[in-house]
Order: sequence, then structure tokens, then C-alpha cells
Amino acid sequence: QPSWWVKSHMRSVLLSISMLCLTGCATVSMVSGEAVVETGVKTQDSDLKQASAQFQETAETKGWVQESGSLLDFANSLFGAGSSEDSAKPKSYASLIGADVGSPSAVFARVARDAAEAELAFTRVNRKADVLLKSREVVRGDVVGYEGSLVLAQKTYRNLAEAVGMASARGGEGEATAEQALKSLSIAIDDARLRANRMAGLYAVADSTSAAS
Repeated sequence: QPSWWVKSHMRSVLLSISMLCLTGCATVSMVSGEAVVETGVKTQDSDLKQASAQFQETAETKGWVQESGSLLDFANSLFGAGSSEDSAKPKSYASLIGADVGSPSAVFARVARDAAEAELAFTRVNRKADVLLKSREVVRGDVVGYEGSLVLAQKTYRNLAEAVGMASARGGEGEATAEQALKSLSIAIDDARLRANRMAGLYAVADSTSAAS
């Protein structure tokens, strides 16, 4: 298609998406395999949801995971427009720290530090989740926010582990320290999965009770 046609339709798509976001139309999300409708009513974020948002910001800022794509990236993908320097994808974690070319010992040390920092940041989210689980007052936003943090933690683990794998092909000094830090992060992730299941269960019970009343 001519470039003017692509640009014109991209503007239409962006405008439509923006209007949907602004009007607060109902959106559908998946919680424990069931479709749940959100009314779009603005409410005060809970401590857990705020902690989850902070963890996402930290993970993206540190480069543990790539930042989410923009509306323009979405429109480009719809119309097959080529990527430009301005919309180029962020570097992967492995590329960011030079896992394929840097000194293996330096790469392992960096991964160990980042894994420990990621575990600490994720632990803050888990503490908020524990408080919420004790209260048993779980709403949909808490479930979605916490599950989002869990996904980010899993992506962080995979990206850091990938960097270790790339560096280990050239040397092993310091690898054990990085592996130990990754193991601690994986344990935190496994524990979080159990919390997420409990949280989804509490929400499902509360939602069914509310629907029945």
C-alpha cells in the first residue's frame, strides 16, 4: 500500500485505541481461566497493586525485561510498517550486559547482583500479597496485578539465566555464585505461584458469593 495510505490508517487505529482507553469501555481479562468484565470505574489502588506496578517499573528500568510496546508499535504491526530507529526494540538483557562478548566472570558477577536485587524487589511484592491473603479481601485488580508481577519475575529469571548460559560457553569462573542467586530467585517464584493460586481461589469464592446474593 502507498505510504500515505498506511500513515492515514495508522492514525485512525491509534485514535480508535486512544478513544477506547479514554472512554473506560469494559475490558475483559482472564483470572483463573474465567473471563471477568471490568467496568472501568477508577478506584484507589491497593498496596499490592502499587507494589506490583513498582516491581514492573524496576524490572524495566534495570533492563531485566524489555519495556512494553507502545500504541505506535501496535499500529505498525497491524499494517506491516517497518521499524525505525525511533521505534527500535530495546536490547535484551544478555545484549545489555554483553553476555556474549564480555568477560565471563564479569557477566556472572552482574547476573548475581541483578538476581539478588530482583529477588529483593519481588519479595516486597510477596509481603504485600501475604498481608492481603490474611485479610481475605481480594479484588480482581489484586489478582491481575500479582499475576503480572509473577510473570515479570519469571521473565527476569529466564533472561538472567540466558546470560549465564551464553557466558558459561567461554569460562566458568564465578558461575556458581550466579547460579546460587538464580536459585534463590526461582524459589521466590515457586512460592509466589502458590500465593497466586490462593489469591485466585479467594477471589473466585468472593465473586461467586457476590453473584449469588
